[in-house]
Amino acid sequence: MSGAGPPKKIANFLKAIPPFDLLPEMALQELSLTLMIEHFSLGEDILRPDGPPTRFLYLIRSGGVKFTLPDKENSEIEKIIDVRSEKEFFGIFSLLTDRPSPFRITAEADTVCYLLKKGAFARILDKYPDVLLYFTMGPSKGFKPGVTVRSSAPPGPAGMEADQLLFSTKVRDIMHHPVCTCQPAETVIEAARLMTRRGVGSLIVVDSNQQPIGIVTDGDLREKVIASGELSDRPVEAIMSRPLKSIPPDSFYFEAVISMTRHRIKYLPVMEDEDLVGILSERDLMIIQGNNPVGIIRQIHQAPDLDQLVVVHKDITQNAGHAGAGRPGQGDLRADYPT
Repeated sequence: MSGAGPPKKIANFLKAIPPFDLLPEMALQELSLTLMIEHFSLGEDILRPDGPPTRFLYLIRSGGVKFTLPDKENSEIEKIIDVRSEKEFFGIFSLLTDRPSPFRITAEADTVCYLLKKGAFARILDKYPDVLLYFTMGPSKGFKPGVTVRSSAPPGPAGMEADQLLFSTKVRDIMHHPVCTCQPAETVIEAARLMTRRGVGSLIVVDSNQQPIGIVTDGDLREKVIASGELSDRPVEAIMSRPLKSIPPDSFYFEAVISMTRHRIKYLPVMEDEDLVGILSERDLMIIQGNNPVGIIRQIHQAPDLDQLVVVHKDITQNAGHAGAGRPGQGDLRADYPT
């Protein structure tokens, strides 16, 4: 990693990358002085889900990168989610959430990137509202500099537009609490009656100390009990799912979507240290967003190739009533799937 080069040349490069083209000339010059440059070899991993959070926003000067996730049927197979090339950026999700990238991001060729430090990036967001709006809403959401953007979807919590929810809403703001629980020795019939009485689709199974040890869902009852014909006195612990997949309350809404998609679950307990403080369901996210973000990301995850990703993205933007923006022949996935 080294100095990036002549400031004027770098400033001209930044002008070609939305939303940095919204910055005044002086800001571009100042920003160019803060950038570093790094080279990545073909096949080199730049960001990984099992790595640390990034301290930089990566701006691709030359080369390109691909985003991959493990295939849902075979975790040893990596499925391509997106690709980026010259004058595009990546690492925004990890940078803003201070969490590891949800994707494996790998150099598709020998690649050179300008690296924008987190502190400098934060100062840009604080000082220039148009840039902040771009990163929270994106080009496919109809963003125009200096114009208040209205979404066709219903507003979310506290009057927030649905388009902004993924990036800015915390799990604690949308979770349900208190959570319905049961003991592992309770029968599945008792659990089914409790779900019906409380109008819920899941129960968290807790031990004698009220510590969560598993979850039983309406799907478990259908698939493991009703389908088998064994409706007598089977205990809940015989059909519950474990270990429990959970998320901290200070996580972002988008992280909940990613977690549900990655683990193929419809209910996500919210844990603060060892305490159960809430729960989210796929239906909750669907209602809040105004569509189904989990389903959208599942479509992206299951797409067999880049052509199918383009089809999925066109469906998303058409349903939202907006036109996508991106490279010719390829949708711009980043606004719907922050990366």
